[in-house]
Amino acid sequence: TDPVPQYRRDLQCIAEITYLLLMSQPIASLNSTAEELAQRSRRGTACFDFAARRSTTENAKAFVVDILRPTAFKKASKIQACHEVAVHMNHRWFYPDPGSVGAMTELYDTVMMRRYDTWRNTLRLRTNFFKILADHMSLYRIAQLWDSLSVLADGNPKVSWSTMVSEIFKHCPVLHLLQKVNKAFGESEDAAVIPIRETHRSMEAWRRKRVREVIWQVFSRAKAYNGTMSAEACADGLTSKVLHVWSRPLRVIDVLLPTLAGESSRRVSELIGLCKTVGFLELLTRMDASDVAPAR
Repeated sequence: TDPVPQYRRDLQCIAEITYLLLMSQPIASLNSTAEELAQRSRRGTACFDFAARRSTTENAKAFVVDILRPTAFKKASKIQACHEVAVHMNHRWFYPDPGSVGAMTELYDTVMMRRYDTWRNTLRLRTNFFKILADHMSLYRIAQLWDSLSVLADGNPKVSWSTMVSEIFKHCPVLHLLQKVNKAFGESEDAAVIPIRETHRSMEAWRRKRVREVIWQVFSRAKAYNGTMSAEACADGLTSKVLHVWSRPLRVIDVLLPTLAGESSRRVSELIGLCKTVGFLELLTRMDASDVAPAR
C-alpha cells in the first residue's frame, strides 16, 4: 500500500549513520536486550547527551529525530508518502550554512573520531570474543554455560564480564585468550551489562557459522564441489589445519569436536564410520552446523 517504502528505509539508514557520526556510537547500545530495542523503536527517541551542547549539530539532530519519530507520534498530515520523502530529502541538514562547515569539521576531528574509535574497537573485541568461543565450545557446552549464567543472574537479564568468564573457564581453558578481549562489553568488568539471551543467540550463530565454514573447507580443499568425497580424503581433511584462523591455529577436527580434541583419531573414525564416501550435508546434520545441537 505504500508507494515508496524503500525510500523510508534508506532515510532511516541515513539517520542512523548520522547519529553514529554525531555520537560516535549507535542509537541502541551494543548491550541492549531485545526488549530494550523494541521499546526504543516504539518511542523513536534518540539521546544526544554530549552532542546536545553543540550548536553546530542542531540541524543534524533535528533530521535524526524527524526520521526516527514513529508514525503514532507524528502530527496528522495530508501529505502523501512520496511528498513526505521529498520534504525529508530537502531537509536543511543536507544544505548546511557554508560558515558552519569549518566548525563541524573541527568538532568531528577533535571529538567525534575519538569516540567513534572507542566504539569501533569495542565492536572488534566483541567479534573476536565470539570467534574465540566458536572455536572452543560446542553448542552443547554453550547451552550449559548460559543455563548456569541464568541461574547466577537470578532474574537479572544481564551479567558481568567477570561472572561470565569464570563460568566459561569451567567449560574450556581459554582464559589466556579471553584476557585479550576483556573490554568487549565495556570498560568495567564487574558491571552487569552483558544481555544473557541475546549474547547466547549470537554465540550459537557464530558457532554454527564456524562449523559450516571448516566442514566446507574439507570439501573445498579436495575440490569436491559436488558435496561428496571419499572417506580417506575426508579423514585427511579433518586432520588438516584450518585456513582461516579465528582464535589460534587449530585443526578442523579440533574445531568440530573441541571437548574431545585429545581423542581426534578415534573421533574422526567415528564420524566417517565404514562409509566409502562422505557427504557435506550429512556432516552438517551430525555436527553443530544444524539447528539442533547433538548431545555430547
